[in-house]
Amino acid sequence: MFEEYPLKADASLDAGLCAALQGLADDAAWGNLARRLAVVSDELFQYFAENDCEIAQHIRIDDNSGVVADGALFNQENVPSETLFYAPVHEIKAECMDKVRLKLDAVGNLLQIGADITTGLGWCSVKLV
Repeated sequence: MFEEYPLKADASLDAGLCAALQGLADDAAWGNLARRLAVVSDELFQYFAENDCEIAQHIRIDDNSGVVADGALFNQENVPSETLFYAPVHEIKAECMDKVRLKLDAVGNLLQIGADITTGLGWCSVKLV
């Protein structure tokens, strides 16, 4: 069940798909993926992307006055922490992916995407398959 949208369980979900996706994430949150995976229409995904991401409102305090700076209200949209993103990557220059792999290995396959490094947001584990 996603919000008010009931989803039907489909026992015919391809076991190979679940196995491939399971191999992408070592996190325990992705355990038993066959029971937790939801494949939804583009429209339903769009609805969740637009309406169900956490939106945190922030202000910037002016250092001199100690109050909110003019025009300094901003919103920050956060995806849920267990979100799994995947993207196909194609190598254009020879040995480019070897360099990426070495850099990721050097940082324990952790990557910080976006701002807010000091708040702990944006940290991702990256796996090249």
